[in-house]
Amino acid sequence: RLSSVMDIKFREGIRNRHVRDINISVTGFGGFFEGPFTKKGSYMLAIRKSYFELVKEQLATDLLPNYWDINGKASFDISGKEKLSFTGTYITDHAEAYQDLTGNGKDTVDLVLFNSSVKYSNLFKDVSFTTVTGYSLSSYDVRYHLYDLDIKDRYVMSSQYLSLKINRMFTLDAVTGLKYYFSEYKVAHSSTINESNYYVPQLYVDTEVKTFKAYGGVNLTSTLMNGRLTLNSGIRIDFFGYMNKPLSVSPRFGALFRLWDNTNITANAGIYFQAPELSWLVNYPENRDLKYMRCDEAVLGIEHFLGKTIKLTAEGYLKQYYDYPVSSYNPEYIFINNGVDLYPNFLDMAVSAGKGYYTGIDIVLEQKNPAAGVFWSAAYSYSHSKFLSLVGNYQPLEFDAGNQLNLIGGYKFKNGFSISGHFKYAGGRPYTPYDMELSYRYGRGVFVEGGYNMSRMPDYVRLDMRFEQHLRPWNTELTLYIEVLNVLNRKNIFQYGWDFGRNEPEEYRHFKRLPVLGLSWRF
Repeated sequence: RLSSVMDIKFREGIRNRHVRDINISVTGFGGFFEGPFTKKGSYMLAIRKSYFELVKEQLATDLLPNYWDINGKASFDISGKEKLSFTGTYITDHAEAYQDLTGNGKDTVDLVLFNSSVKYSNLFKDVSFTTVTGYSLSSYDVRYHLYDLDIKDRYVMSSQYLSLKINRMFTLDAVTGLKYYFSEYKVAHSSTINESNYYVPQLYVDTEVKTFKAYGGVNLTSTLMNGRLTLNSGIRIDFFGYMNKPLSVSPRFGALFRLWDNTNITANAGIYFQAPELSWLVNYPENRDLKYMRCDEAVLGIEHFLGKTIKLTAEGYLKQYYDYPVSSYNPEYIFINNGVDLYPNFLDMAVSAGKGYYTGIDIVLEQKNPAAGVFWSAAYSYSHSKFLSLVGNYQPLEFDAGNQLNLIGGYKFKNGFSISGHFKYAGGRPYTPYDMELSYRYGRGVFVEGGYNMSRMPDYVRLDMRFEQHLRPWNTELTLYIEVLNVLNRKNIFQYGWDFGRNEPEEYRHFKRLPVLGLSWRF
C-alpha cells in the first residue's frame, strides 16, 4: 500500500449546453448537472442519497448505512493561459443497527467528510504552474461495544506544482506542500482481554492536536532514442512534526521502452516511506516514537496492443516492508491489516517491528467497444505475502486472497438494448480461527494460540448481471435497467466474529441476491 498512488481529478463541466441526469433505483437516487454559467466558465454538481431500508433483508449485516454525498466543481478561464477552479465534497453517513445478529445491536456510526479547495493554474510555453489551497474535515463519531470515539481531523493545506520543459529531451517537475492540522481526539476504551487473550488496559484520551506535515519532491523525465525510451528519476522528502523521528527521504526510478509500435516495456523501483496515521500516534505518547513505514518496491511490466481495440497488460511486483507498527497489546497483530476489520483496531500502544513482503502478478486483457457489438475484459491476479510480528510465525496479510479472477462481458444491440455480466472469483482471505473450548468457557472469542491468519475463509464467488434499454424520448436519453447482484445467491463470508449475546461464533456476510431496478434520464 505504501507505494500505491490515488489521484482523483474532477473534470470540467461541458460548456456548450446544460445537461441534467437523474438516476433512481431501489437502493438510492442521484442527480448530475453540468453546463456553462458564462462563456468562460462551467459548473458540475452531483448528488446521491441512499435508502437501503428497502433491501435491508438482503444485506445480512447489523449496521444499515444511510448516506448523502454532494460533489461539485466550478471552473473559470481568467485568460487563455490562466484558469481558476473551486471544488467541494460533502459526505454524511449514519449507520445504526436495525437487527442484532452479533450482540452488537447498540452500535452506531456517524461520519462526516468535507473537503474544499481553490486551484489556480498558469500555462506558459515551456512552464506550467499550479497552486492549490484547501480545507478538510473528517468527523468520526462511533459507539461500539467497548469503544467510544469522537474524532475530528481538520487541516488546511497548500501545495504548488511546477513543470519546466528544459528542451525536447528533458522535463523537470517539482512539488511542495504543507498541511496544518488542528484536530480533536476523544477516545474511550474499556479495559478488556482481547481475542488473542492479552490484557488491554483502559484508555481515555481527550486532546487537541496541532501539528503540520510538509513535503517536497523533484522528478526529471528524460526522453531518449527518438522517443522510444522514457526515463523518470526523482526524490521526495517528507516531514511530520508530530513524530519524534519526523524526516524521510524517498528515491524512485522508472522507465518505459517502446519495443515495437504496439508494445511497451515498463519498469520502476523505489524506496517509499509513509508516516503512521495521526490516529495511531495520539493515543499513547510512546507511539510518537514510531518510525516511517518503509517499502522497497520493484515492478516489471509489458503493455501490448492486439489490433486497434484489444490491449494486454501484464505486471509483476515485489514489495518488501519494514518498520510496520505492531500492537504491544496483541504482539501478533500488524497495523498493515488496519481497515480490514469492521471494528477499530488502531488504538493500541505499538512499536515499529513488523516486516515482510508482498509479491504477485497482474494480467489484464480487454476489448473496448463504445459502439454496438461485443465488449469484454478479463483480469487475473496472484498475490503472496508473509509478514512477521513480535511473536508467532510468518503470517499472510488479511487482504491477501491469493488467486483472483474478474471477467466482464456484454453485447450492445443496435436498437439500444444491452446485456452484460460481471463474474468475480477470489481465493479465501486469511483469518484467525477461534479456540472453541476457551471461547465457550470465557464467553468471548479467543483465538487459537499461534494461529494468526493461518486459516482461510471459503472462496468468494459472485456473478452480477445487468440489462439495459436505451431510449430517446423527446430528444432526451432515457435508460431503463435491471441489475441482479449475486445472481447465484452465494453466501460469501466477509469476516468472522463472536456473538456475545448467544456466546457463539458469527459470520459477517456480503449481501444476498439483490435485484435492483432503476432508470437514468439525461436531458
